[in-house]
Amino acid sequence: TNLLKESIFLNRFNFYLSEILETTFNPNQLNPYLDEKLELIEAFAAQDPFRGRDYGWDFADFRDSYEMPLGDHVPYGLKSYIQERYESALTQVNDTPLAPIIEGVQVSFPIPNLPLQFSTKVLDDESVTSVQLCYTLTETNPVQCIPMELQTGTNSYSISLTDLPENGTIFYYVQASDNIDMEQRHPFCEFFEVNVQQSDVPLFINEFQAKNSSSFSDEAGEYDDWIELYNDGDTSIDLKDIYITDNLDNPSKWELPTINIAPKSYLLIWADEDQEQGPLHANFKLSGDGEAIGLFQKIDNNYLSIDAVQFDAQETDQTLGRIPNGTGTFNPLSPTPNSTNELMTTSVSTLSSAAIQIAPNPSSGFLNFKVQTDLSNDLLVKIHNFQGQEIYSNVLDHSQGASLIWTNDHLPNGIYMIQFLELGKVVGYRKIVLQ
Repeated sequence: TNLLKESIFLNRFNFYLSEILETTFNPNQLNPYLDEKLELIEAFAAQDPFRGRDYGWDFADFRDSYEMPLGDHVPYGLKSYIQERYESALTQVNDTPLAPIIEGVQVSFPIPNLPLQFSTKVLDDESVTSVQLCYTLTETNPVQCIPMELQTGTNSYSISLTDLPENGTIFYYVQASDNIDMEQRHPFCEFFEVNVQQSDVPLFINEFQAKNSSSFSDEAGEYDDWIELYNDGDTSIDLKDIYITDNLDNPSKWELPTINIAPKSYLLIWADEDQEQGPLHANFKLSGDGEAIGLFQKIDNNYLSIDAVQFDAQETDQTLGRIPNGTGTFNPLSPTPNSTNELMTTSVSTLSSAAIQIAPNPSSGFLNFKVQTDLSNDLLVKIHNFQGQEIYSNVLDHSQGASLIWTNDHLPNGIYMIQFLELGKVVGYRKIVLQ
């Protein structure tokens, strides 16, 4: 079948040929480029000892070949050949009306509860007057068309859909028209499809910090970005085939370690690009200027969304966290890694590092906790491992000098985090090393 017998393809051929002749293959564009290249190479061409062995041409012939024919089998100079082909091609262009050309449609990775971004590029030899996304949730339902927005200074258009179903299929196409009432749709008939699927794993991005200056350090003592995951279910979650990313269009960016998160427990991931520091250090960092975080489950060759959040620019040493844990909306917080999220409050004071004494640290047997500050309330002490599991808790009695001795006789060597809570609010952190 000869495609150019179809008017739609013939008109597009003419349009693209005209575009090439106006830009890439235009002598006014090509000749200065050729002059520039000649200036770069002519000194080396002059020194070429093999030039005279090729038809007896010398360096003068080399320079002349840009402008004029050399005779024999070279009937054109380079520039005259380009001019001849340019003029010949112009005679082959037919000036026929062109329907808008829709150059494909790109769709962001579908995430339930987040906008789905559609974008396309539309070309025309006239003025494009309308580009619309037309969609429906079933092929039998009425189609709804909404205008796509032109990106300033480009031929690109985009639109975001919100309030998507948690599970389902969106059927869609793009249609465009111009000022001479020529219309086109892509695809020509039927629909494109995008599947929106939500995983049923009860795992949540519970809290994260994208600007950590002095809040909480990792095992290497570095104040890096971190993400807290929370298992809101009643059974352990195996993290096999679960991924986390800061690019929602790249759901498999970093695979979580194959470990379990106990029910109502936490896992802290360091987003620091320092994978050599341990299995909980991801291959990306968070942007304090705002971006996204997504959790995905791989099933066969598909990636199902577990949870995702998009965020704007962040405040230094604050976090965003869900209240209540797992199911709530994100709120600005004082950091509460591996602990219940609480709204920021001024009803309790924050303990300085100097006010918290823990000795010896590192420790091989026991730890003596003491808080040297005036307290109006008892302090609850909690110890978590770096998988977020609580392995110890006790009360520092403020009437008894807020001190406590803890003996370790069963925990493996490693790094642990201690939280100090007053009236249920986290007021201090320290890190301990058992060896």
